Amino acid sequence: MTVSGNVTDLNQQPINNKTVYAYTDSIPNQQIYWGQANTDANGDYTINFVNTPGNGTLFHIYLYDCNNAVVDDTVTYMGNNIINDFNICATPPPPPANITGTITASNPSLGEYNAVVYLIEMTVDSMTNDTTLTAIDSTYTDTLGHYTLNNPNFWAPQFMVKAALLPANANYSNYLPTYYTSSLIWSGASNLPNPLPANGVNIQLIAGVNPGGPAFIGGNVAQGANKSTAVGDPLPNKILILTDINDQAIAYTYSDVSGHFSFSNLPYGNYKLFGDVGGKQNPPLLVTLDATHQSLNNIEFQEHQHEFEGHYITATSVGNVPAALKDAIAFPNPASDRINVSNITGAKNVVLTAMNGMIVYTHHFNENEPVIIPAASLSKGMYMLHVNTAEGNVIFKIVK
Repeated sequence: MTVSGNVTDLNQQPINNKTVYAYTDSIPNQQIYWGQANTDANGDYTINFVNTPGNGTLFHIYLYDCNNAVVDDTVTYMGNNIINDFNICATPPPPPANITGTITASNPSLGEYNAVVYLIEMTVDSMTNDTTLTAIDSTYTDTLGHYTLNNPNFWAPQFMVKAALLPANANYSNYLPTYYTSSLIWSGASNLPNPLPANGVNIQLIAGVNPGGPAFIGGNVAQGANKSTAVGDPLPNKILILTDINDQAIAYTYSDVSGHFSFSNLPYGNYKLFGDVGGKQNPPLLVTLDATHQSLNNIEFQEHQHEFEGHYITATSVGNVPAALKDAIAFPNPASDRINVSNITGAKNVVLTAMNGMIVYTHHFNENEPVIIPAASLSKGMYMLHVNTAEGNVIFKIVK
């Protein structure tokens, strides 16, 4: 007996050289039939069997379509040769040429003009397990908030999309940069499906809700260890994100050219402050604002090899301190009008430098002269205070 038929594509065109398989169910005390054949130029195939199965035997006749999915037809043998045709997709559909979507903010039914959208590739080093994020394409939304990104023609472990309003947008200060589908940081972003969609990668930007108040948070962003630049160098253009203790977004800002950042007009309460440095951990720093701590300006964020973390700067010195200077202090820190240095005997040479190394103040103090450094005219930011004595040197990190 034979199993034969014809295989065509969805346009009714014959498919050549397609393998068709046929086999019978396994039944005790009965022979198992199995065979295969390829289609010819007309799409025809014939599978020949030497013996004849009994009536009622079930044949599975199958092949694989363009998506590598099994198309399995079950036919009951009733004494006649079996004829079974297939109509399948012949070639994989081409991947979409573009990734498209809409960016919305205040009105979910209206798109946002003046927004930038990034397509980001994530890769993981198999040896070190380090994660790297790379923006491989970017574009701007049109007047209706629509965007189009080029579909990458290569594989990556993860692709993600991020959107942010531009300063020209009236909602710039009120809606935070957001990853698809709804995350403030990269580690919470949704991976784009594979194959990549042609459209529908829409992002509703996360709103910042700040009721307003008298409190203030400020600080600096500096380089941490394990990088080519020097530890303590200011880092501009780093995003800082503020939420309440329940993860409700409040506001965001970027560090300026001196690494300084600030949030003003905040109500009293408990907050989380964190960054979004791609491929690194971004743990939140807990901040409490109340009547006693209405203004906090002694926060420093540092970017290390695997982490972007925040901490509070205290009045303690940095580096190795000689035993004779272990009790030295500089206060207040953060500074306002002046900086006092105490618990150091003998003459002192004092040098105050900005984080870029520029000297902003230098003075020699005699043995019994109080060390008072004017600070009222200093710009907000972070400084290094070097105190040199006959017993050794001590360095303080000062925040204004």
